[in-house]
Amino acid sequence: MSGGHGVHPGGLARPVIAQEEAGHRPFLAGPPGAGSRDPMVITGGRKEAGQALLGQMNMGPCRTRMRITVPVSRRGGLPKWRQGPCGIAPAIFEEDMSLRHSLHRSCGLAALVLLVLTATAAAGPAQGPQRLALQRHVYAPPPVVRGFVSAWMFPFPPRYFREAREWGASVMRLQLHPGYFAEEHHETFRQAWPKFLHQLVVHIRRARRAGLKVVLDLHGPPYRPSTASPKAAGTWAYWKNPHLGRRFCWVWRDIAKAARPLRSSIYGYDLYNEPRMDTRHGSIAPPQWRPLAIRIIRSIREVDSLTWIIFEVAPYDSPRGFKGLAPLPYRRVVYSVHFYEPGPFTQQGLPNHPKAGTVRYPGVIYGGRWGKTAMLHALLPVIRFQNRYHVPIYVGEFSVICWAPRNSALRWLRDAIGIFEAHHWSWTYHAFGEWPGWDLRYSGQTKTGQPRLAGHETSRAKVIRAALAKNWKR
Repeated sequence: MSGGHGVHPGGLARPVIAQEEAGHRPFLAGPPGAGSRDPMVITGGRKEAGQALLGQMNMGPCRTRMRITVPVSRRGGLPKWRQGPCGIAPAIFEEDMSLRHSLHRSCGLAALVLLVLTATAAAGPAQGPQRLALQRHVYAPPPVVRGFVSAWMFPFPPRYFREAREWGASVMRLQLHPGYFAEEHHETFRQAWPKFLHQLVVHIRRARRAGLKVVLDLHGPPYRPSTASPKAAGTWAYWKNPHLGRRFCWVWRDIAKAARPLRSSIYGYDLYNEPRMDTRHGSIAPPQWRPLAIRIIRSIREVDSLTWIIFEVAPYDSPRGFKGLAPLPYRRVVYSVHFYEPGPFTQQGLPNHPKAGTVRYPGVIYGGRWGKTAMLHALLPVIRFQNRYHVPIYVGEFSVICWAPRNSALRWLRDAIGIFEAHHWSWTYHAFGEWPGWDLRYSGQTKTGQPRLAGHETSRAKVIRAALAKNWKR
């Protein structure tokens, strides 16, 4: 390592940027063309070191993990740290008086320098030059993928994944319903669990052979329906169940362990579909969900440290769940949103919604004008979260029902996909081969009010097929 320079009266060397000769770890991953870089070592006074640090770091949009080592006098004791500005995580000190923490570029390097230099000052005089050893690990975001949400239940037809690939999909969000799987096999959850895992691995392999990645989406509670129905999954009693956390962790640890040999085909682990708690005044975010998600991630990371985690906000993974949201204290997390706004249009004809064919887009909905501008405003909490923390966003579900007015449905799909693409969001259309009301091969209603199978490619299908073609453009 390069060494000495002129010394200030306080015994602190002038700032130097040097390269570690050995023992460093290169970037684990980086943006295209980034290559690997060595960790930087900065020595010098507080002011000079801060200026050197700021001068050497570029402000690109990459997610960064930093390790800062500050050897200081032990006589001064451990410095007292406070929560840093811009959401910097609390520091954790080790025996060698080193500091490790993760932060996002959008937190600002000035805040980082202030944090480090404040600790240096608070720790008292050092026995030699103060040394800041900075090591950066940049993680490239996951690729943008486009595809479908799967049908509701195993097993899928033999050509199911190949057909999705022929549409142009690059990913399939697999709905996992282990509780209903146990119910159909007339077994307890634990008895059916090994069979369920076997079926899961079989379908991941089939998706891989078809050229698809998969999102593993725990779409229902990790209990049999007789134990916890979908309606019960939104109650206070469900979230207060002392065994819920252990069950979630056990289920996800087993899923990650079973899928580990096929990890290259897994886009992400979607922890739980649309968490919510129902009250007399509507659905709210369960206060237990965030700490439970952290526990689940910790369990997954015991088995798989690389696959991306997909976190759905509460309630219902709606855009409003991003208001005031703080990122989870883990790297490699994708944040999910489901989008069906405005509901009276996309879900018209369903219970508690307007009559089929009566709501148009653009038009007056919810007492106000709804068009692309209003759609963009509805997604503004997601956009602001992305811009602030530079995290990947995944639209796990979006759709418009098959009997919505044709031109309105086409306009809504084009507007929604246009916003997703403009912000580089991955997305999966709901759904492929599931309930016919959402299926692109159906259009309109029969006399009995059921979705009607079209004898030709529907206009909605053409819009989605054209959007999926972007997966394969170079």
